[in-house]
Amino acid sequence: MINLLGQLNLPRSLVPRTSELTAIACLAMCLQVCLVSGCGRVTTTEQFGALHRPASVADLNGLGIHQRLWENAGAKCVMPTKLSPLLEEFDAIVLVGTSHDPPAREARNWLEDWLSRSEGRSVIYFGYDFDGELFYRESTVARVTDQQRNRAADLRALREAEVFAERTENIDGTVFCRWFMRSERKARKHHSQFQGPWSDVLADARSVWPVAITLEPPTDELRDRTRAAMIAKFKSATTNSSIANAAEKPDSVYRSYWSEDDVGSAEVLDEEWELAPESEILLAGTDRTPLVTRLTSSRFENSQILIVANGAPLLNGSLVDPAMLRLSARIVQQCAPAERVAFLAFGQQGILISEVQEKDPRVAGLELLTVWPLNVMVMHAALLGIIACIVLLPVLGRPQTAPQRCLSDFGQHVEAMGYLLSRTGDSGYAQRMIAEYFRLVRKENAPNWIEVQTVISPAKMSNSLDPKAPPSSTIPSVASGPAEPPRVRNG
Repeated sequence: MINLLGQLNLPRSLVPRTSELTAIACLAMCLQVCLVSGCGRVTTTEQFGALHRPASVADLNGLGIHQRLWENAGAKCVMPTKLSPLLEEFDAIVLVGTSHDPPAREARNWLEDWLSRSEGRSVIYFGYDFDGELFYRESTVARVTDQQRNRAADLRALREAEVFAERTENIDGTVFCRWFMRSERKARKHHSQFQGPWSDVLADARSVWPVAITLEPPTDELRDRTRAAMIAKFKSATTNSSIANAAEKPDSVYRSYWSEDDVGSAEVLDEEWELAPESEILLAGTDRTPLVTRLTSSRFENSQILIVANGAPLLNGSLVDPAMLRLSARIVQQCAPAERVAFLAFGQQGILISEVQEKDPRVAGLELLTVWPLNVMVMHAALLGIIACIVLLPVLGRPQTAPQRCLSDFGQHVEAMGYLLSRTGDSGYAQRMIAEYFRLVRKENAPNWIEVQTVISPAKMSNSLDPKAPPSSTIPSVASGPAEPPRVRNG
């Protein structure tokens, strides 16, 4: 997995570091372990094209791995909720459709105007024609044990029936929306051989790209072939819902949603064909089924629109395939350099368009601390906090309460006497007092560390040890040796 992107010849600035690519590969391998572990319960996404912050690979129909590829290429991924002036600071917009409905007319006009206001911008749209759970069932049915194979086959058939029922219920014939013409195949086809400028990405690989709904680019040949059939389906009296919505929309916020009347007359159809951009098929099947198409126009020079047949090269469920991972990286490379990328999800309710700038969702929650000038203050505050913790850290472990000494402890009397003797400042006197204590009280010889061989009279000793006796101002006479002059005790 480390060398998956080596064959792409990416610029050095776009090649992820080894540690970053290793992390992506580990995430993909963790998902692959789930795929081959049997037919047990696997977490599927709550909604197709689920977006999470931070990026998550737990959902088979999520975009976590593709989002990581953008981030490793140096882009900041943000998930706005509407088209607003906030997107003027972005370089690429990924339209995540959670239904089969394509972007409606107002949304297409807004996006094309956004492309024309700056060079190097990109819009990516992929069709709602790939199910991660179905891919999981198809990938594991041949790898499970014999005891579980029948159950795995049943689960696969059940999921395939659900996907087919959902597709037939929400798709009604062929529709045209300026960027592509959507049509449904009679049966899903698995493309294993490819052609086009990007075919080298999938060369020498066993990758299979299932396609049931085609997104054909707007060409003159397609127009001549389908115009009469589409006009025949128009009702005699139609009201373009998009125009009606535009008339009823508020001044600042309105919603652009797809309906059958988005292109509901021959005049509107011809107008859409006149505005259709030029197309270049970057990747197709051997039967010329377009898989990745690049749209350009003189109205938005040096910018582009990428139309991907479905989410096979974008969703987590298929990016465990190394070839699909390379194709996903090629899509990121096609939009480089991109510093900020917006992932905008929309469904049958349409896309919300606002003239009021949306609050940047990137600075929500704790991420607010990473924006100037709070990031500088937080950095210094964190450094000061670390220093304070080091200073206040206990050196000898947890603090403990020292045990209280009892008042009847004889050791306290010894300490008090030692303190009083030390206040006299006369070491000889102190040693004589200690020697007399051993001789008169304990009836023992003085310790060896007492060098003074003097004796105090019992009367004086008793008087000195008696707390009620008046203090003596002279030192008792010694029993032997020359007489010493009286010495006044200090204190």
